[in-house]
Amino acid sequence: MRTRMFRLLPALLAPLLAAGGCRMIDQRTFAPRPVPPDAAALATPVLPAVPDARLRPDDPASGWRGALAATLRDHPEARFAVMTPVTALPNPLRPAADSATGAKTVAAALQAAGVAPARVALGYVGTPGPAPREVWLYVR
Repeated sequence: MRTRMFRLLPALLAPLLAAGGCRMIDQRTFAPRPVPPDAAALATPVLPAVPDARLRPDDPASGWRGALAATLRDHPEARFAVMTPVTALPNPLRPAADSATGAKTVAAALQAAGVAPARVALGYVGTPGPAPREVWLYVR
């Protein structure tokens, strides 16, 4: 019986000895030295899901100038992101040409109100469905 036990001992100890060379899998296994974001990624603002104002500069009856004046009055020293919503479908820039003109109109109105051009950023923001014909204003 003892000889049988001694014959099985190496078979029982082999997995334990092999496991001694293993180490726990954690973040150091996949990213031993995390790479910090570059300057361009840090300079790109992360916009909230809901814009601070939705303006329709192509519709004079929409009262967008009053909404813009109220935003300027509430945030006189802020930076503004004037974004054109575009659809996230295969050809996103084609239907946005009219809205891009509206964004330029809003940016020109901001600058005419005394906002420095360095505090106004123009851009596009994707929407899951059809893009509305409006300009989204974000206050940062």
